[in-house]
Amino acid sequence: MVSETAVKVDVKPKQAQVFVDGYYAGIADDLNGVFKHLRTTPGGHEISICLDGYRTMNQNIYVAPGTTFKLKLTLDKLAPGASSDSQQ
Repeated sequence: MVSETAVKVDVKPKQAQVFVDGYYAGIADDLNGVFKHLRTTPGGHEISICLDGYRTMNQNIYVAPGTTFKLKLTLDKLAPGASSDSQQ
């Protein structure tokens, strides 16, 4: 049996939004678990994680055919007045 190609999303806070290659994929908590994950095509993808009040994180990943890539991130809380795309 061939396993599917997927990304397991372990992100805190769990209510963060997940985007793959610029397209909305869902809420992080809905994409993490034994039977919950993000199905993808094999190859390179840009994952963006964002939530109001937190710094947006972008990560380029490569998912090999028939594997599950485990993405584990914790978003940094923004300082008062900072924007999610500003650099420190």
